[in-house]
Amino acid sequence: MTELEKAYVAGFIDGEGCVSFATRKVKQVTYITPTVQIANTNRSVLQWIAELYDVNVYDRIEDPRPTRKKVYRVVVCGEIARQMLKDVYPYLKVKREQAKIILGQNITKVKKSRKTGRLIRSITPTIEKDNRERLAKVRLLNKRGRNVA
Repeated sequence: MTELEKAYVAGFIDGEGCVSFATRKVKQVTYITPTVQIANTNRSVLQWIAELYDVNVYDRIEDPRPTRKKVYRVVVCGEIARQMLKDVYPYLKVKREQAKIILGQNITKVKKSRKTGRLIRSITPTIEKDNRERLAKVRLLNKRGRNVA
């Protein structure tokens, strides 16, 4: 991907995107995963971005109001989202702080099970605490409405 393409994708993320975390709880541990979502009414530009990262474009439910266009969405999660943010980080303006928080995230430790050969992710209490703090910071940055702070 060229630097110009990275800058263009960054502009789309800044203007039409959301940089955040998705959460899921497994037993007593909460895992957070980086996510980047971009929505727009122009499917072709989203298809181009999706092809850069080998992800899909999704159709949203159409708004029944006659003045509304159909909206499409690209959703990028996990390591692909992390790579996307690394690529565009130098060019981000609006979502730069969220990207910085996500890129600084402690990743869970991965080891291979001797018994099954599967990858096992483990998360320490320290990593979980750090991840929760990062999640709270990103949510505060993404909060709608007036800035009270």
